[in-house]
Amino acid sequence: MNIITLEDARKLIEEAATTIIDVRTPEEYGEAHLERAINIDISTPDFLEKIESLDKSHPYVVYCATGGRSARAVAEMEQREFTAVYNLMGGISGWIRGGLPIEQNA
Repeated sequence: MNIITLEDARKLIEEAATTIIDVRTPEEYGEAHLERAINIDISTPDFLEKIESLDKSHPYVVYCATGGRSARAVAEMEQREFTAVYNLMGGISGWIRGGLPIEQNA
C-alpha cells in the first residue's frame, strides 16, 4: 500500500498531472473536498466499473475522511494494476489540520 504524506501529496499534486480521487459520499464531497478532486464513491455498486475506466498508468492521490475507505480503494486499484496510486495519510481531516486548501460550499 502506497501511503503518501500531506507534504508529498501536495508536491505531487502541484508538480505532476495527478488526478485526485475523493472516495467519500457525494454529500461528504459536497461539504468540502480537495481542489480539483473528482468524486468516485467507494460505497456505490459501480465503483469498480468507474475505476476500471481510468488510465492505469496515470498518477492518483486517493482520499476519504481519515484514510480507511481510501485504503480499500487503493488496494482495489493496485489489484487492477494501477501503477501510481497513493493513499493520502489522514484523509481530508489531516489535510485540513495541516492547513492545506480545500473547496467548500458557502
